[in-house]
Amino acid sequence: MNKKLFNPIAIFFIFSMSVGMSLQVFADGMLDDEFTEEHMNPNDESAIELDYSGQGIYSDPFKKGITRSPAYATFGDDVGIDSSRVDDLRHLSDLRHYRVIGIVEDDESNRPAILELNPDDFYGDEHQAYYVKIDTKQDQLEINTAAKNILINHGRSLNRYLVVRFNANSTQNNYDLEYGPFRTKEIAAAHCYYVATILQKKDMECNNVHFHYVSDQEKPITQNTATLGLSQFALLDIKEKPYEFDLNKLKNISIDVTVDELLGPYGFHITNINADGVSVTGLSGNAMFIPVSTFPVSIDKSPSSKPANPTTPASN
Repeated sequence: MNKKLFNPIAIFFIFSMSVGMSLQVFADGMLDDEFTEEHMNPNDESAIELDYSGQGIYSDPFKKGITRSPAYATFGDDVGIDSSRVDDLRHLSDLRHYRVIGIVEDDESNRPAILELNPDDFYGDEHQAYYVKIDTKQDQLEINTAAKNILINHGRSLNRYLVVRFNANSTQNNYDLEYGPFRTKEIAAAHCYYVATILQKKDMECNNVHFHYVSDQEKPITQNTATLGLSQFALLDIKEKPYEFDLNKLKNISIDVTVDELLGPYGFHITNINADGVSVTGLSGNAMFIPVSTFPVSIDKSPSSKPANPTTPASN
């Protein structure tokens, strides 16, 4: 009888592959999408708290120094970590490496508005979405005044509804002023930090977002779009590194982006686009701005190069 023994090396290899495939890599700095069933309860008006402690990178002990997709990006305080592929135009490591080539603004009729919603405004099985709470008042007139002031003073910086919501379950502060709706809680959190920045409201709890039904009055708002290219900072940075990129071609490449999309280091979302430029905000609260009015790019000469000294004419 011919008996064959299993090769110990093969057994270890199979075990290594099975363990390696089971590891979860949170390389994009985003938050865990799981939340409990109580958050899905429309009668529960408690805020959904975002767990920032779960952000991190889980290393694969079997990869032996090989970095594989998608583990080439992170978002956090580890400034020494390579935050993106150098050729990934949407996820450059520095937001200053972008410049605005063009802006397409939406029609005025689709701009944000103030909506006053009561429990009776919801019927049937409407979908649910996330909202950011800006303020809360006991008096309806006060909360309406606050909403109007925000719309008048910051309307160009907004791209969602200002929702005055009656909270029937509360004995005090029955009226909430919210901003939304948003598709995910991560996008809502980024917009919360953005709104807190433009309103200069340091007391906004952006680690808490709210989950509500979406009314029929909240029609989808078409968002502005922007075309982005590489800035002078990006071209000079690439020029100083041993990459075989054609800088003349890099000057002309571009991508089209819109509100809510990821841009730059992972965890940063586009939170507004208007005629002034593109606002980008991260989950740590960092709000950045890519302006329209920047110097034109040039790569013809190195910044350190100087013109040759003119030849002194010979004396006669």
